[in-house]
Amino acid sequence: MKRAYDFKKNLLRVLQTEFRLQSQPFLPFARQFGVEEKEILESIQNLINSGKIRRIAATFESRALGYVSALAGVRVDPDFLESVAVFVSSNPGVTHNYERFHDFNLWFTITASSKGEIQEFLGRVQKQKGVQQVLELPVVEYYKLNVSLDPETGQNVSRPSTKKPAVVERHSFSEAEKNLIRVVQREIPLRSRPFQLIGEKIGWAEETILETLREWKKEGIIRKIGAVLNHRRVGVSANAMVVWEVPPAKASQAGKIMAEIPQVSHCYRRVVYPEWPYSHYTMIHAANPESLHKIIQNISDSIDVRDYLILKSGREFKKVGMRYFEEET
Repeated sequence: MKRAYDFKKNLLRVLQTEFRLQSQPFLPFARQFGVEEKEILESIQNLINSGKIRRIAATFESRALGYVSALAGVRVDPDFLESVAVFVSSNPGVTHNYERFHDFNLWFTITASSKGEIQEFLGRVQKQKGVQQVLELPVVEYYKLNVSLDPETGQNVSRPSTKKPAVVERHSFSEAEKNLIRVVQREIPLRSRPFQLIGEKIGWAEETILETLREWKKEGIIRKIGAVLNHRRVGVSANAMVVWEVPPAKASQAGKIMAEIPQVSHCYRRVVYPEWPYSHYTMIHAANPESLHKIIQNISDSIDVRDYLILKSGREFKKVGMRYFEEET
């Protein structure tokens, strides 16, 4: 029994970071664990069926595809929170939508083809019954986005990076390339040769698909390819978005220090407002509440900032991958 448990935990761990762009991408996992490829595929399907894996797919850099995004914080009368959350989640560009325990109690991310489209939607949110205020919080500076959850402890274990993330410029894509993006952003089929199957669907040779995906990954157009876990289903309970009021003179250095913490999966600097002076945003996944608070205290000491808020999440109203170029179809 323990062997089966360890096998699944280890499989969840490596599927997030070690997915290879090759003809038989699941075969290396079979060799690593000393089992048949068929058993790997069946185990992954079981993990998807149980909700522990949301999907195995490619995650793209929005800016490279010509999209813009923003985080929004909404202050809603608690009596209307659920109805406003349903309205927000109905927008296909909204990928994450959470309740958080604060006066600003609804937080969501939205991606769209233009800033104007985002602002138009936020204006509609502002008009919903019970909504008191909407903050639009686009990114000013990006320091880290690297989710790699340890299924044993629940904490993020992304490796620290000493390089500032590169800004990926907008690319132009042919209609055939858009078709490939539409497929691989949804799922990599659980087949021995999944890219051959994708090629049959869109009329590409298997090797052409692999060469294209490798190039996109090298250029940063694809941020990651592999398993996306449902953190709640794999036992992650100690996580929070922490927002920090960092003086402008310290902004870049503080962001770099925060990004070095393995348990920090997301780290951004965003716009501020007189009523909302918090410039830096960190998502932290820790093994337990005690560890979470120790990590937060460690960050506070490291950057010498004492003004921060811990925004713990409540209900998850929506969490999906972005669907690029699907508005065109």
